[in-house]
Amino acid sequence: CDLLTETPEIAKWLEGVHPGRQLCVGSYTYLDSDKFARIAVAGDAIAAHLVDKRPGTTLAFLLSAADAFVVPESAVAMATARMGKLWHSAVNTASLGKFLAPNQHLEVRSE
Repeated sequence: CDLLTETPEIAKWLEGVHPGRQLCVGSYTYLDSDKFARIAVAGDAIAAHLVDKRPGTTLAFLLSAADAFVVPESAVAMATARMGKLWHSAVNTASLGKFLAPNQHLEVRSE
């Protein structure tokens, strides 16, 4: 199948795979040049279709250093609160910062 030319057909086909069971969709696509944006949009369209048509569908992504995800302030607050646990700090210190290191970056605000 061709994600670029058969997007709706692929989405419809996946909708019927293992009915009644939870589906996890991984989006692992890449093409050079402008085709990358096109295939990424096709993958997103398929994932959006499945999330809409099959409740309980989960999504998986292969991340790179170029990916950024916006998170609400409540998620940052929850992560920060979890970092304050004594055992968490002890493991981080004992591993010389290799384990349980904070994954939190500076806040970026748009105008």
